[in-house]
Amino acid sequence: MRLTSRFWLLLLLVSCLYLPALTQENKPEGTLILSADAGVYFQQGVEQQKAGKYREAIESYQQAIKAQPNYVPSYINLGFAYAQLHRFDEAITTFRQALRLKPDMPEVYDYLGRAYLALNRSPEALDAFKEFARLQPNSISALSDLAIAYTELKNYVEAVNTLTHALQLKPGEAALYFNLGEVHVRSGQYEAAIDDFKQVIQLKPDLAAIAYGRLAAIYQQLGRLDEALESTNQVIKLGVRDAAVYYSLGVLHSRLGQHQEAIEALKQAINLKADLVEAHSALGFAYFKTGEREKSLEEFKQAAHYRPDDVDILYKLAAAYQLNGHMVESVEPLRQIVRLKPNDAEARFQLGNTYMMLGRFEEARSSLLEALRLQPDHQLAQDRLKIVSARIENAGNLESLKQQVEREPNNIEALASLGMIYYSAHQTDEAADAFKRAIALKPDDSNLYNRLAIIYSEVGRYEEAIEPYKRAISLKPNHVMYWSLSQSYAALGRKQEALDALKESVKLKPEFFFAHYDMGIILSDMGKHTDAVEAFRKAVQIDPRHVDANLKLGLEYLSLGDKTGALQQYEILTNLDRETARQLRMRIR
Repeated sequence: MRLTSRFWLLLLLVSCLYLPALTQENKPEGTLILSADAGVYFQQGVEQQKAGKYREAIESYQQAIKAQPNYVPSYINLGFAYAQLHRFDEAITTFRQALRLKPDMPEVYDYLGRAYLALNRSPEALDAFKEFARLQPNSISALSDLAIAYTELKNYVEAVNTLTHALQLKPGEAALYFNLGEVHVRSGQYEAAIDDFKQVIQLKPDLAAIAYGRLAAIYQQLGRLDEALESTNQVIKLGVRDAAVYYSLGVLHSRLGQHQEAIEALKQAINLKADLVEAHSALGFAYFKTGEREKSLEEFKQAAHYRPDDVDILYKLAAAYQLNGHMVESVEPLRQIVRLKPNDAEARFQLGNTYMMLGRFEEARSSLLEALRLQPDHQLAQDRLKIVSARIENAGNLESLKQQVEREPNNIEALASLGMIYYSAHQTDEAADAFKRAIALKPDDSNLYNRLAIIYSEVGRYEEAIEPYKRAISLKPNHVMYWSLSQSYAALGRKQEALDALKESVKLKPEFFFAHYDMGIILSDMGKHTDAVEAFRKAVQIDPRHVDANLKLGLEYLSLGDKTGALQQYEILTNLDRETARQLRMRIR
Protein backbone atom coordinates (compact mmCIF):
# COMPACT_ATOMS: atom_id res chain seq x y z
CA MET A 1 0.00 0.00 0.00
CA ARG A 2 1.47 3.33 -0.98
CA LEU A 3 1.15 6.47 1.07
CA THR A 4 -1.23 8.02 -1.43
CA SER A 5 -2.27 11.17 0.33
CA ARG A 6 -4.85 12.44 -2.16
CA PHE A 7 -7.33 9.61 -1.82
CA TRP A 8 -8.86 11.04 1.37
CA LEU A 9 -9.26 14.38 -0.34
CA LEU A 10 -10.98 12.77 -3.31
CA LEU A 11 -13.36 10.93 -1.02
CA LEU A 12 -14.38 14.25 0.47
CA LEU A 13 -14.84 15.69 -3.00
CA VAL A 14 -17.17 12.86 -3.87
CA SER A 15 -19.22 13.44 -0.75
CA CYS A 16 -19.62 17.11 -1.64
CA LEU A 17 -19.92 17.31 -5.38
CA TYR A 18 -22.28 14.38 -5.77
CA LEU A 19 -24.98 15.74 -3.49
CA PRO A 20 -28.65 15.33 -4.37
CA ALA A 21 -30.04 18.21 -6.41
CA LEU A 22 -31.72 21.09 -4.60
CA THR A 23 -35.47 21.10 -4.93
CA GLN A 24 -37.92 23.96 -4.70
CA GLU A 25 -38.65 22.84 -1.13
CA ASN A 26 -35.02 22.84 0.15
CA LYS A 27 -33.76 25.91 -1.70
CA PRO A 28 -31.44 28.36 0.14
CA GLU A 29 -33.12 30.75 2.53
CA GLY A 30 -34.03 34.08 0.96
CA THR A 31 -34.19 32.69 -2.58
CA LEU A 32 -36.70 34.21 -5.04
CA ILE A 33 -39.93 32.43 -5.95
CA LEU A 34 -39.56 30.32 -9.09
CA SER A 35 -41.63 31.35 -12.11
CA ALA A 36 -43.92 28.83 -13.81
CA ASP A 37 -41.85 28.45 -16.99
CA ALA A 38 -38.55 28.20 -15.13
CA GLY A 39 -40.16 25.79 -12.64
CA VAL A 40 -40.92 23.24 -15.35
CA TYR A 41 -37.32 23.17 -16.55
CA PHE A 42 -35.95 23.23 -13.00
CA GLN A 43 -38.05 20.26 -11.83
CA GLN A 44 -37.18 18.40 -15.01
CA GLY A 45 -33.49 18.94 -14.27
CA VAL A 46 -33.92 17.69 -10.68
CA GLU A 47 -35.53 14.44 -11.90
CA GLN A 48 -32.87 13.95 -14.57
CA GLN A 49 -30.11 14.56 -12.06
CA LYS A 50 -31.61 12.03 -9.64
CA ALA A 51 -31.71 9.51 -12.51
CA GLY A 52 -28.03 10.11 -13.33
CA LYS A 53 -28.82 11.83 -16.62
CA TYR A 54 -26.42 14.70 -16.01
CA ARG A 55 -26.05 15.97 -19.58
CA GLU A 56 -29.82 16.24 -19.93
CA ALA A 57 -30.00 17.90 -16.50
CA ILE A 58 -27.46 20.50 -17.63
CA GLU A 59 -29.66 21.43 -20.60
CA SER A 60 -32.73 21.67 -18.37
CA TYR A 61 -31.03 23.91 -15.80
CA GLN A 62 -29.69 26.12 -18.61
CA GLN A 63 -33.25 26.53 -19.88
CA ALA A 64 -34.43 27.33 -16.33
CA ILE A 65 -31.74 30.02 -16.03
CA LYS A 66 -32.70 31.43 -19.41
CA ALA A 67 -36.33 31.64 -18.25
CA GLN A 68 -35.41 33.13 -14.85
CA PRO A 69 -31.76 34.32 -14.66
CA ASN A 70 -31.90 35.32 -10.99
CA TYR A 71 -33.01 31.97 -9.48
CA VAL A 72 -29.99 30.78 -7.44
CA PRO A 73 -30.83 27.02 -7.03
CA SER A 74 -30.69 26.61 -10.82
CA TYR A 75 -27.05 27.71 -10.78
CA ILE A 76 -26.19 25.52 -7.81
CA ASN A 77 -27.74 22.41 -9.36
CA LEU A 78 -26.12 23.21 -12.69
CA GLY A 79 -22.77 23.38 -10.92
CA PHE A 80 -23.45 19.98 -9.30
CA ALA A 81 -24.29 18.47 -12.70
CA TYR A 82 -21.08 19.82 -14.23
CA ALA A 83 -19.13 18.39 -11.30
CA GLN A 84 -20.75 14.98 -11.77
CA LEU A 85 -19.23 14.94 -15.26
CA HIS A 86 -15.86 16.23 -13.95
CA ARG A 87 -16.36 19.46 -15.86
CA PHE A 88 -14.94 21.39 -12.94
CA ASP A 89 -14.04 24.58 -14.81
CA GLU A 90 -17.68 25.03 -15.77
CA ALA A 91 -18.78 24.08 -12.26
CA ILE A 92 -16.54 26.84 -10.86
CA THR A 93 -17.96 29.43 -13.25
CA THR A 94 -21.51 28.41 -12.33
CA PHE A 95 -20.94 28.43 -8.56
CA ARG A 96 -19.39 31.90 -8.85
CA GLN A 97 -22.48 33.09 -10.75
CA ALA A 98 -24.62 31.79 -7.86
CA LEU A 99 -22.48 33.71 -5.37
CA ARG A 100 -22.77 36.93 -7.35
CA LEU A 101 -26.54 36.64 -6.99
CA LYS A 102 -26.42 35.66 -3.33
CA PRO A 103 -22.95 36.11 -1.73
CA ASP A 104 -23.84 34.88 1.78
CA MET A 105 -24.18 31.15 0.99
CA PRO A 106 -21.42 29.33 2.93
CA GLU A 107 -22.21 25.96 1.39
CA VAL A 108 -21.57 27.30 -2.13
CA TYR A 109 -18.13 28.51 -1.09
CA ASP A 110 -17.59 24.93 0.10
CA TYR A 111 -18.62 23.52 -3.30
CA LEU A 112 -16.51 26.12 -5.08
CA GLY A 113 -13.41 25.29 -3.04
CA ARG A 114 -13.76 21.58 -3.66
CA ALA A 115 -14.09 22.13 -7.39
CA TYR A 116 -10.87 24.15 -7.27
CA LEU A 117 -9.19 21.29 -5.41
CA ALA A 118 -10.30 18.84 -8.10
CA LEU A 119 -8.29 20.97 -10.56
CA ASN A 120 -5.27 21.22 -8.20
CA ARG A 121 -5.90 24.96 -7.83
CA SER A 122 -5.15 24.91 -4.10
CA PRO A 123 -4.58 28.67 -3.49
CA GLU A 124 -8.02 29.50 -4.90
CA ALA A 125 -9.54 26.61 -2.96
CA LEU A 126 -8.02 28.02 0.22
CA ASP A 127 -9.59 31.43 -0.44
CA ALA A 128 -13.01 29.82 -0.96
CA PHE A 129 -12.74 27.73 2.20
CA LYS A 130 -11.65 30.77 4.24
CA GLU A 131 -14.84 32.51 3.14
CA PHE A 132 -16.82 29.38 4.07
CA ALA A 133 -15.20 29.41 7.53
CA ARG A 134 -15.82 33.16 7.92
CA LEU A 135 -19.54 32.65 7.33
CA GLN A 136 -19.65 29.52 9.53
CA PRO A 137 -16.74 29.83 11.99
CA ASN A 138 -17.73 26.76 14.05
CA SER A 139 -18.42 24.48 11.08
CA ILE A 140 -16.47 21.22 11.26
CA SER A 141 -16.85 20.87 7.50
CA ALA A 142 -15.36 24.32 6.91
CA LEU A 143 -12.41 23.63 9.20
CA SER A 144 -11.80 20.24 7.57
CA ASP A 145 -11.80 21.81 4.13
CA LEU A 146 -9.39 24.51 5.28
CA ALA A 147 -7.04 21.82 6.60
CA ILE A 148 -7.15 20.01 3.26
CA ALA A 149 -6.24 23.17 1.37
CA TYR A 150 -3.42 24.00 3.79
CA THR A 151 -2.11 20.45 3.36
CA GLU A 152 -2.15 20.68 -0.42
CA LEU A 153 -0.13 23.89 -0.09
CA LYS A 154 2.32 22.09 2.27
CA ASN A 155 1.39 24.43 5.12
CA TYR A 156 1.25 21.51 7.54
CA VAL A 157 1.45 23.61 10.71
CA GLU A 158 -1.75 25.48 9.81
CA ALA A 159 -3.42 22.23 8.72
CA VAL A 160 -2.67 20.60 12.10
CA ASN A 161 -3.75 23.72 14.02
CA THR A 162 -7.02 23.88 12.10
CA LEU A 163 -7.87 20.23 12.71
CA THR A 164 -6.88 20.51 16.37
CA HIS A 165 -9.30 23.43 16.70
CA ALA A 166 -12.00 21.35 15.02
CA LEU A 167 -11.40 18.54 17.54
CA GLN A 168 -11.82 21.04 20.38
CA LEU A 169 -15.20 21.90 18.94
CA LYS A 170 -16.14 18.26 18.36
CA PRO A 171 -14.01 15.91 20.47
CA GLY A 172 -13.99 12.27 19.43
CA GLU A 173 -14.84 12.94 15.78
CA ALA A 174 -13.18 10.03 13.94
CA ALA A 175 -13.13 11.76 10.55
CA LEU A 176 -11.08 14.61 12.02
CA TYR A 177 -8.52 12.19 13.43
CA PHE A 178 -8.41 10.49 10.04
CA ASN A 179 -7.64 13.76 8.27
CA LEU A 180 -5.13 14.68 10.97
CA GLY A 181 -3.41 11.35 10.30
CA GLU A 182 -3.18 12.17 6.61
CA VAL A 183 -1.63 15.56 7.37
CA HIS A 184 0.93 13.90 9.61
CA VAL A 185 1.72 11.40 6.84
CA ARG A 186 2.20 14.18 4.31
CA SER A 187 4.52 16.04 6.69
CA GLY A 188 6.54 12.90 7.48
CA GLN A 189 5.37 12.65 11.10
CA TYR A 190 4.64 8.95 10.86
CA GLU A 191 4.47 8.13 14.58
CA ALA A 192 1.88 10.85 15.12
CA ALA A 193 -0.06 9.52 12.12
CA ILE A 194 -0.04 6.02 13.62
CA ASP A 195 -1.61 7.38 16.81
CA ASP A 196 -4.24 9.24 14.79
CA PHE A 197 -5.32 6.19 12.79
CA LYS A 198 -5.45 4.06 15.95
CA GLN A 199 -7.84 6.67 17.37
CA VAL A 200 -10.01 6.31 14.26
CA ILE A 201 -10.21 2.54 14.78
CA GLN A 202 -11.30 2.98 18.39
CA LEU A 203 -13.83 5.74 17.69
CA LYS A 204 -15.53 4.53 14.52
CA PRO A 205 -15.52 0.83 13.55
CA ASP A 206 -17.01 1.72 10.16
CA LEU A 207 -13.72 3.44 9.25
CA ALA A 208 -11.50 0.74 10.75
CA ALA A 209 -10.74 -1.02 7.47
CA ILE A 210 -9.55 2.19 5.82
CA ALA A 211 -7.58 3.18 8.92
CA TYR A 212 -5.88 -0.22 9.09
CA GLY A 213 -4.99 0.21 5.43
CA ARG A 214 -3.35 3.53 6.16
CA LEU A 215 -1.48 2.00 9.11
CA ALA A 216 -0.22 -0.79 6.85
CA ALA A 217 1.09 1.77 4.35
CA ILE A 218 2.89 3.72 7.08
CA TYR A 219 4.43 0.65 8.66
CA GLN A 220 5.63 -0.49 5.24
CA GLN A 221 7.17 2.92 4.61
CA LEU A 222 8.98 2.66 7.96
CA GLY A 223 10.21 -0.84 7.17
CA ARG A 224 8.12 -2.32 10.00
CA LEU A 225 6.92 -5.14 7.79
CA ASP A 226 5.48 -7.42 10.47
CA GLU A 227 3.20 -4.64 11.70
CA ALA A 228 2.29 -3.78 8.10
CA LEU A 229 1.37 -7.42 7.53
CA GLU A 230 -0.75 -7.52 10.69
CA SER A 231 -2.62 -4.34 9.70
CA THR A 232 -3.27 -5.64 6.19
CA ASN A 233 -4.63 -8.90 7.60
CA GLN A 234 -6.95 -6.81 9.79
CA VAL A 235 -8.34 -5.14 6.66
CA ILE A 236 -9.15 -8.56 5.24
CA LYS A 237 -10.64 -9.81 8.53
CA LEU A 238 -13.02 -6.85 8.43
CA GLY A 239 -14.47 -8.26 5.22
CA VAL A 240 -12.69 -6.19 2.59
CA ARG A 241 -12.28 -8.23 -0.58
CA ASP A 242 -10.27 -5.90 -2.76
CA ALA A 243 -7.58 -6.86 -5.24
CA ALA A 244 -5.30 -4.02 -4.15
CA VAL A 245 -5.39 -5.23 -0.53
CA TYR A 246 -4.47 -8.80 -1.46
CA TYR A 247 -1.76 -7.45 -3.75
CA SER A 248 -0.30 -5.46 -0.85
CA LEU A 249 -0.51 -8.56 1.35
CA GLY A 250 1.38 -10.55 -1.28
CA VAL A 251 4.10 -7.93 -1.60
CA LEU A 252 4.56 -7.86 2.18
CA HIS A 253 4.85 -11.65 2.38
CA SER A 254 7.36 -11.55 -0.46
CA ARG A 255 9.47 -8.87 1.24
CA LEU A 256 9.45 -10.98 4.41
CA GLY A 257 10.72 -13.97 2.44
CA GLN A 258 7.38 -15.77 2.83
CA HIS A 259 7.07 -16.58 -0.84
CA GLN A 260 4.48 -19.35 -0.63
CA GLU A 261 2.15 -17.09 1.35
CA ALA A 262 2.86 -14.34 -1.18
CA ILE A 263 1.78 -16.64 -3.97
CA GLU A 264 -1.56 -17.40 -2.30
CA ALA A 265 -2.30 -13.73 -1.63
CA LEU A 266 -1.37 -12.64 -5.15
CA LYS A 267 -3.51 -15.38 -6.68
CA GLN A 268 -6.43 -14.00 -4.64
CA ALA A 269 -5.70 -10.52 -6.01
CA ILE A 270 -5.76 -11.85 -9.56
CA ASN A 271 -8.99 -13.78 -8.92
CA LEU A 272 -10.58 -10.49 -7.91
CA LYS A 273 -9.03 -8.46 -10.74
CA ALA A 274 -7.62 -10.55 -13.56
CA ASP A 275 -5.94 -7.60 -15.28
CA LEU A 276 -4.04 -6.33 -12.21
CA VAL A 277 -0.65 -6.15 -13.89
CA GLU A 278 1.30 -5.45 -10.70
CA ALA A 279 -0.09 -8.63 -9.13
CA HIS A 280 0.93 -10.76 -12.12
CA SER A 281 4.41 -9.23 -12.01
CA ALA A 282 4.78 -9.78 -8.25
CA LEU A 283 3.47 -13.33 -8.61
CA GLY A 284 6.06 -13.96 -11.31
CA PHE A 285 8.77 -12.86 -8.90
CA ALA A 286 7.35 -15.04 -6.09
CA TYR A 287 7.28 -18.11 -8.34
CA PHE A 288 10.87 -17.36 -9.33
CA LYS A 289 11.88 -17.31 -5.66
CA THR A 290 10.24 -20.71 -5.07
CA GLY A 291 12.04 -22.18 -8.08
CA GLU A 292 8.88 -22.44 -10.20
CA ARG A 293 10.40 -20.70 -13.19
CA GLU A 294 7.90 -21.81 -15.82
CA LYS A 295 5.05 -20.46 -13.69
CA SER A 296 7.07 -17.30 -13.19
CA LEU A 297 7.38 -16.89 -16.94
CA GLU A 298 3.64 -17.39 -17.44
CA GLU A 299 2.84 -14.60 -14.99
CA PHE A 300 5.16 -12.17 -16.74
CA LYS A 301 3.50 -13.16 -20.02
CA GLN A 302 0.14 -12.28 -18.48
CA ALA A 303 1.45 -8.94 -17.23
CA ALA A 304 2.73 -8.12 -20.73
CA HIS A 305 -0.57 -9.24 -22.26
CA TYR A 306 -2.52 -6.73 -20.19
CA ARG A 307 0.07 -3.97 -20.52
CA PRO A 308 1.97 -4.58 -23.77
CA ASP A 309 3.55 -1.11 -23.86
CA ASP A 310 5.00 -1.18 -20.33
CA VAL A 311 8.77 -1.14 -20.75
CA ASP A 312 9.46 -2.37 -17.21
CA ILE A 313 7.16 -5.38 -17.68
CA LEU A 314 8.75 -6.17 -21.05
CA TYR A 315 12.22 -6.15 -19.50
CA LYS A 316 11.00 -8.55 -16.81
CA LEU A 317 9.44 -10.81 -19.44
CA ALA A 318 12.68 -10.89 -21.42
CA ALA A 319 14.63 -11.75 -18.25
CA ALA A 320 12.13 -14.51 -17.39
CA TYR A 321 12.54 -16.03 -20.85
CA GLN A 322 16.31 -15.98 -20.45
CA LEU A 323 16.22 -17.49 -16.96
CA ASN A 324 14.13 -20.33 -18.38
CA GLY A 325 16.64 -20.87 -21.15
CA HIS A 326 14.34 -19.44 -23.85
CA MET A 327 16.87 -17.03 -25.29
CA VAL A 328 15.24 -16.83 -28.72
CA GLU A 329 11.86 -15.90 -27.21
CA SER A 330 13.47 -13.13 -25.15
CA VAL A 331 14.29 -11.23 -28.34
CA GLU A 332 10.71 -10.15 -29.13
CA PRO A 333 9.99 -8.25 -25.88
CA LEU A 334 13.37 -6.54 -26.25
CA ARG A 335 12.55 -5.59 -29.83
CA GLN A 336 9.20 -4.24 -28.60
CA ILE A 337 11.06 -2.05 -26.11
CA VAL A 338 13.22 -0.70 -28.93
CA ARG A 339 10.07 0.05 -30.95
CA LEU A 340 8.61 1.90 -27.97
CA LYS A 341 11.84 3.74 -27.15
CA PRO A 342 13.88 3.93 -30.38
CA ASN A 343 16.23 6.56 -28.96
CA ASP A 344 17.03 4.69 -25.76
CA ALA A 345 20.63 3.48 -25.79
CA GLU A 346 19.98 0.99 -22.97
CA ALA A 347 17.20 -0.74 -24.93
CA ARG A 348 19.51 -1.09 -27.96
CA PHE A 349 22.28 -2.41 -25.72
CA GLN A 350 20.05 -5.06 -24.10
CA LEU A 351 18.87 -6.27 -27.52
CA GLY A 352 22.43 -6.35 -28.83
CA ASN A 353 23.63 -8.24 -25.76
CA THR A 354 20.90 -10.86 -26.27
CA TYR A 355 21.76 -11.26 -29.93
CA MET A 356 25.37 -11.80 -28.83
CA MET A 357 24.33 -14.56 -26.41
CA LEU A 358 22.42 -16.21 -29.26
CA GLY A 359 25.46 -16.11 -31.52
CA ARG A 360 23.70 -13.71 -33.90
CA PHE A 361 26.73 -11.50 -34.09
CA GLU A 362 25.90 -9.33 -37.08
CA GLU A 363 22.57 -8.34 -35.49
CA ALA A 364 24.37 -7.86 -32.17
CA ARG A 365 26.93 -5.56 -33.77
CA SER A 366 24.18 -3.52 -35.46
CA SER A 367 22.29 -3.01 -32.18
CA LEU A 368 25.42 -2.21 -30.19
CA LEU A 369 26.59 0.31 -32.77
CA GLU A 370 23.18 1.98 -32.56
CA ALA A 371 23.44 2.07 -28.75
CA LEU A 372 26.82 3.77 -29.03
CA ARG A 373 25.49 6.22 -31.60
CA LEU A 374 22.87 7.25 -29.07
CA GLN A 375 25.25 7.19 -26.11
CA PRO A 376 28.93 7.11 -27.14
CA ASP A 377 30.17 6.65 -23.55
CA HIS A 378 28.06 3.53 -22.87
CA GLN A 379 30.87 1.44 -21.42
CA LEU A 380 29.11 -1.93 -21.46
CA ALA A 381 28.13 -1.46 -25.09
CA GLN A 382 31.76 -0.66 -25.90
CA ASP A 383 32.91 -3.85 -24.13
CA ARG A 384 30.30 -6.05 -25.82
CA LEU A 385 31.07 -4.57 -29.22
CA LYS A 386 34.73 -5.55 -28.81
CA ILE A 387 33.68 -9.10 -27.98
CA VAL A 388 31.22 -9.29 -30.87
CA SER A 389 33.73 -7.89 -33.35
CA ALA A 390 36.30 -10.41 -32.17
CA ARG A 391 33.82 -13.23 -32.55
CA ILE A 392 32.92 -12.21 -36.07
CA GLU A 393 36.60 -11.97 -36.94
CA ASN A 394 37.52 -15.26 -35.28
CA ALA A 395 34.50 -17.38 -36.25
CA GLY A 396 36.55 -19.20 -38.88
CA ASN A 397 39.50 -19.85 -36.61
CA LEU A 398 38.03 -22.59 -34.39
CA GLU A 399 39.71 -25.55 -36.01
CA SER A 400 43.10 -23.92 -36.28
CA LEU A 401 42.98 -22.90 -32.60
CA LYS A 402 41.95 -26.40 -31.49
CA GLN A 403 44.94 -27.77 -33.36
CA GLN A 404 47.21 -25.13 -31.85
CA VAL A 405 46.02 -26.00 -28.31
CA GLU A 406 46.65 -29.67 -28.98
CA ARG A 407 50.19 -28.81 -30.05
CA GLU A 408 50.71 -26.20 -27.31
CA PRO A 409 48.54 -27.21 -24.30
CA ASN A 410 50.24 -24.59 -22.10
CA ASN A 411 49.61 -21.70 -24.47
CA ILE A 412 47.40 -19.42 -22.34
CA GLU A 413 46.63 -16.99 -25.13
CA ALA A 414 45.54 -19.82 -27.45
CA LEU A 415 43.29 -21.29 -24.73
CA ALA A 416 41.69 -17.91 -24.05
CA SER A 417 41.10 -17.35 -27.77
CA LEU A 418 39.63 -20.84 -28.08
CA GLY A 419 37.33 -20.08 -25.14
CA MET A 420 36.12 -16.91 -26.81
CA ILE A 421 35.39 -18.70 -30.07
CA TYR A 422 33.43 -21.40 -28.25
CA TYR A 423 31.63 -18.59 -26.47
CA SER A 424 30.89 -17.04 -29.87
CA ALA A 425 29.37 -20.34 -30.98
CA HIS A 426 27.26 -20.46 -27.81
CA GLN A 427 29.09 -23.58 -26.60
CA THR A 428 29.15 -22.61 -22.94
CA ASP A 429 30.68 -25.73 -21.39
CA GLU A 430 33.50 -25.87 -23.94
CA ALA A 431 34.20 -22.15 -23.48
CA ALA A 432 34.26 -22.50 -19.68
CA ASP A 433 36.58 -25.51 -19.89
CA ALA A 434 39.06 -23.59 -22.06
CA PHE A 435 39.18 -20.68 -19.59
CA LYS A 436 39.51 -23.02 -16.61
CA ARG A 437 42.52 -24.60 -18.29
CA ALA A 438 43.98 -21.14 -18.90
CA ILE A 439 43.34 -20.18 -15.25
CA ALA A 440 45.08 -23.32 -14.03
CA LEU A 441 48.17 -22.16 -15.95
CA LYS A 442 47.89 -18.53 -14.80
CA PRO A 443 45.83 -18.35 -11.58
CA ASP A 444 46.67 -14.71 -10.93
CA ASP A 445 45.11 -13.34 -14.15
CA SER A 446 42.03 -11.28 -13.26
CA ASN A 447 40.90 -11.01 -16.86
CA LEU A 448 40.63 -14.81 -17.26
CA TYR A 449 38.38 -15.09 -14.20
CA ASN A 450 36.27 -12.20 -15.44
CA ARG A 451 35.72 -13.82 -18.84
CA LEU A 452 34.78 -17.12 -17.21
CA ALA A 453 32.25 -15.30 -15.04
CA ILE A 454 30.77 -13.51 -18.07
CA ILE A 455 30.35 -16.82 -19.89
CA TYR A 456 28.33 -18.24 -17.00
CA SER A 457 26.28 -15.12 -16.27
CA GLU A 458 25.21 -14.55 -19.86
CA VAL A 459 23.51 -17.94 -20.01
CA GLY A 460 21.84 -17.52 -16.62
CA ARG A 461 24.25 -19.70 -14.62
CA TYR A 462 24.60 -17.04 -11.96
CA GLU A 463 25.68 -19.23 -9.07
CA GLU A 464 28.66 -20.41 -11.11
CA ALA A 465 29.48 -16.85 -12.14
CA ILE A 466 29.81 -15.48 -8.60
CA GLU A 467 33.08 -17.13 -7.54
CA PRO A 468 35.06 -16.19 -10.67
CA TYR A 469 33.79 -12.62 -10.41
CA LYS A 470 34.90 -12.47 -6.77
CA ARG A 471 38.28 -13.96 -7.66
CA ALA A 472 38.75 -11.47 -10.51
CA ILE A 473 37.93 -8.59 -8.16
CA SER A 474 40.30 -9.84 -5.47
CA LEU A 475 43.13 -9.82 -8.01
CA LYS A 476 42.29 -6.50 -9.66
CA PRO A 477 39.32 -4.51 -8.29
CA ASN A 478 37.27 -2.90 -11.04
CA HIS A 479 33.99 -0.99 -10.94
CA VAL A 480 32.50 -2.90 -13.89
CA MET A 481 33.37 -6.25 -12.30
CA TYR A 482 31.63 -5.25 -9.08
CA TRP A 483 28.63 -4.16 -11.13
CA SER A 484 28.62 -7.48 -13.00
CA LEU A 485 28.83 -9.36 -9.70
CA SER A 486 25.82 -7.39 -8.47
CA GLN A 487 23.85 -8.50 -11.53
CA SER A 488 24.39 -12.15 -10.64
CA TYR A 489 23.42 -11.58 -7.02
CA ALA A 490 20.32 -9.67 -8.09
CA ALA A 491 19.27 -12.39 -10.55
CA LEU A 492 19.41 -14.86 -7.65
CA GLY A 493 17.33 -12.58 -5.42
CA ARG A 494 20.28 -11.89 -3.10
CA LYS A 495 19.49 -8.18 -2.86
CA GLN A 496 21.72 -7.17 0.03
CA GLU A 497 24.79 -8.76 -1.56
CA ALA A 498 23.92 -7.10 -4.86
CA LEU A 499 23.62 -3.77 -3.05
CA ASP A 500 26.97 -4.26 -1.31
CA ALA A 501 28.67 -4.99 -4.64
CA LEU A 502 27.18 -1.84 -6.18
CA LYS A 503 28.42 0.26 -3.28
CA GLU A 504 31.94 -1.06 -3.93
CA SER A 505 31.52 -0.21 -7.61
CA VAL A 506 30.74 3.45 -6.90
CA LYS A 507 33.60 3.66 -4.42
CA LEU A 508 35.93 2.86 -7.33
CA LYS A 509 34.08 5.06 -9.82
CA PRO A 510 31.61 7.50 -8.25
CA GLU A 511 30.32 8.61 -11.66
CA PHE A 512 29.39 5.09 -12.85
CA PHE A 513 25.76 5.57 -13.91
CA PHE A 514 24.67 1.93 -13.96
CA ALA A 515 25.76 1.27 -10.40
CA HIS A 516 23.66 4.16 -9.05
CA TYR A 517 20.73 3.25 -11.30
CA ASP A 518 20.71 -0.41 -10.23
CA MET A 519 21.13 0.63 -6.60
CA GLY A 520 17.94 2.64 -6.94
CA ILE A 521 16.07 -0.35 -8.36
CA ILE A 522 17.22 -2.69 -5.59
CA LEU A 523 16.59 -0.18 -2.80
CA SER A 524 13.11 0.46 -4.13
CA ASP A 525 12.43 -3.28 -4.25
CA MET A 526 13.60 -3.51 -0.62
CA GLY A 527 11.15 -0.75 0.35
CA LYS A 528 13.92 1.74 1.13
CA HIS A 529 12.39 4.53 -0.90
CA THR A 530 14.30 7.42 0.66
CA ASP A 531 17.61 5.74 -0.20
CA ALA A 532 16.27 4.84 -3.64
CA VAL A 533 15.51 8.51 -4.31
CA GLU A 534 19.10 9.40 -3.48
CA ALA A 535 20.46 6.68 -5.79
CA PHE A 536 18.27 7.76 -8.71
CA ARG A 537 19.15 11.41 -8.07
CA LYS A 538 22.83 10.55 -8.48
CA ALA A 539 22.04 8.54 -11.61
CA VAL A 540 20.25 11.46 -13.29
CA GLN A 541 22.99 13.86 -12.23
CA ILE A 542 25.41 11.67 -14.19
CA ASP A 543 23.06 11.15 -17.14
CA PRO A 544 20.33 13.81 -17.03
CA ARG A 545 18.73 12.56 -20.26
CA HIS A 546 18.26 8.95 -19.18
CA VAL A 547 14.49 8.56 -19.48
CA ASP A 548 13.95 5.52 -17.30
CA ALA A 549 16.10 6.87 -14.44
CA ASN A 550 14.06 10.10 -14.43
CA LEU A 551 10.84 8.08 -14.48
CA LYS A 552 11.93 5.86 -11.61
CA LEU A 553 12.96 8.90 -9.59
CA GLY A 554 9.48 10.34 -10.09
CA LEU A 555 7.87 7.06 -8.99
CA GLU A 556 10.04 6.95 -5.87
CA TYR A 557 8.94 10.47 -4.98
CA LEU A 558 5.35 9.23 -5.23
CA SER A 559 6.18 6.30 -2.94
CA LEU A 560 7.23 8.89 -0.35
CA GLY A 561 4.09 10.96 -0.90
CA ASP A 562 6.15 13.75 -2.45
CA LYS A 563 3.90 14.96 -5.25
CA THR A 564 6.03 18.07 -5.83
CA GLY A 565 9.13 16.01 -6.54
CA ALA A 566 7.15 13.73 -8.85
CA LEU A 567 5.79 16.73 -10.75
CA GLN A 568 9.33 18.09 -11.16
CA GLN A 569 10.33 14.79 -12.77
CA TYR A 570 7.25 14.98 -14.98
CA GLU A 571 8.38 18.39 -16.25
CA ILE A 572 11.85 17.01 -16.99
CA LEU A 573 10.39 14.01 -18.83
CA THR A 574 8.19 16.20 -21.04
CA ASN A 575 11.41 17.38 -22.68
CA LEU A 576 12.85 13.87 -22.97
CA ASP A 577 10.02 11.45 -23.79
CA ARG A 578 6.43 12.66 -23.83
CA GLU A 579 4.91 9.18 -23.62
CA THR A 580 6.91 8.34 -20.50
CA ALA A 581 5.99 11.74 -19.06
CA ARG A 582 2.33 10.96 -19.69
CA GLN A 583 2.65 7.64 -17.86
CA LEU A 584 4.14 9.37 -14.82
CA ARG A 585 1.46 12.09 -14.88
CA MET A 586 -1.25 9.42 -14.81
CA ARG A 587 0.35 7.88 -11.70
CA ILE A 588 0.47 11.29 -10.00
CA ARG A 589 -3.24 11.78 -10.42
